[in-house]
Order: sequence, then C-alpha cells, then structure tokens
Amino acid sequence: RLLVCREVGRGRPATVAARPGWLRWDNRFRIRVADRIAELPDAVVGPLGAEGWQEVARRVAERGGTAIPPPARVALPCLRAAGRVIAVPHLGLTGDGPRGLVDARLRPPVALADGGFFLASRRSHTISYSSGPMGAGPRDGRRGADPMAKERET
Repeated sequence: RLLVCREVGRGRPATVAARPGWLRWDNRFRIRVADRIAELPDAVVGPLGAEGWQEVARRVAERGGTAIPPPARVALPCLRAAGRVIAVPHLGLTGDGPRGLVDARLRPPVALADGGFFLASRRSHTISYSSGPMGAGPRDGRRGADPMAKERET
C-alpha cells in the first residue's frame, strides 16, 4: 500500500484571502471561489489541519465518511470564515447552495506519474490529477466518477 500526501510538519501551507475567481493554493490546487464570497469579508483558504478535522468530522460521518486517510486530510484546502470551517470540497462540504462557495482541483505543476492518478473517495468527491488543462475534471469527464469502483468489485 502506497500513500502519497503532503507532510504537514514540513511547513504549513499559506492561508490566503478568499477572493472571487480562481486561485492557486499550496502550488498544488486550483480553487474556484464563488462571487458571493464577498458576503464573508474575512474568508480565507488554508489547510484543514487537525483542529479543522475535529470541527467537521461529525458532518463528514453523517455524509457517509471518507476514504481519504488522516495524514492527507489535514493538508486538504478548506474555506474558513469567522474562525470556523465553512467548506472542504474534497470531503463533500462545499458551503451553501447547489454549487457551493468553493471548489478545489488537485493540479500540481509536476505530475507524480505521466498518465495521471486518482485518490478515490467513497463519496462523489475524488481528488484527481490528469495531465490535461488546469480546471479540467476527472479524466473520464464525469464529475464524481469513482475510478476505483470496478477494482473494488473484483
């Protein structure tokens, strides 16, 4: 079993102001912030961290849990406002509304593998990387596709 994730202890990713539009965070994620973020002037994007995980663990469990291992969870991007976690897209928490306040895609500048890779979640949110253009969805083009489903069935 191989686990590839950011070492949080080797320098915490920066926390940046959440402004409408696209931003690159931690040089690994392309993040789309909705225009209505202006309603939360103190909103920031930063790492979930252990404290943030404690805050959202119950909500994630109510949604069916996550297959994302604990060392990777704490380095996921999250949206905070007034000191509270508002959204963690990779855990299925996108804020209020049908499209949510924030969406995040893993898009590192250097790929781990040429053919792309997936870190599949049991939920509909999959961390994926493809060598396609930034902002593209999962490699098969379907949002929420679970590329590991066929493998688990066998």
